Amino acid sequence: MRIFLSLISILMFFSSLFADDYFSTYFDKVDTSSLYLKETTNSNPKLLIVLTAGVDGPIDEMKDIIEVDSKDIPYFPKAKAQGHAGKLIFGKLNGKDIVLMKGRYHYYEGNTPQDVVFPYFVLNALGVESVITLNAVGGISQSLDPGDIMLVTDHINQLSENSLRGLSIQFPEKQFTDMTDAYSFEYQTLAKNVATAIDIELKEGIYLATQGPNYETKSEVKM
Repeated sequence: MRIFLSLISILMFFSSLFADDYFSTYFDKVDTSSLYLKETTNSNPKLLIVLTAGVDGPIDEMKDIIEVDSKDIPYFPKAKAQGHAGKLIFGKLNGKDIVLMKGRYHYYEGNTPQDVVFPYFVLNALGVESVITLNAVGGISQSLDPGDIMLVTDHINQLSENSLRGLSIQFPEKQFTDMTDAYSFEYQTLAKNVATAIDIELKEGIYLATQGPNYETKSEVKM
């Protein structure tokens, strides 16, 4: 029993060393990735649009397009889910520099939460200030039907992990992130106005994040 406990202690010790190294070099890797994109694209986008499988609409309206495969970006996670190409598409939309993320990086693919948010830190370092994200999800509310378009007004994190763990602590003045108004009221208002103008029914709801990759049981849906 003592030998077994000693082995566990040794494993925990080395695991902590690797974890410390991962977190301490995280933002160095962010800088390396953002520098690569800056040199490759010479772009300074302020807006990121995260596409979902089957949605390519904004690409058709863009000009001066530069595509970057995520596998070529240093330290970038690799997109594995079906329908997610794993590309960043830089270009101009209505004369403004934007970037599209064609293929998200999911927790259920085996990524750590910090891996999942790595691209967002990189693009923020490149100049991105706002994010519009799309995805296809299941609806557990009786008011939702397949094919509905829903505006996310808030979220509940049931992943049991936080993507900022080990990261925000490196910035003492910002280590506790205020999530009171995580979703831009200005963008929500804009989305509602556009939906009304083009006669699209836009529903509202709260996004519930779970680990996946399985769907919920009937009892979980009832909760």
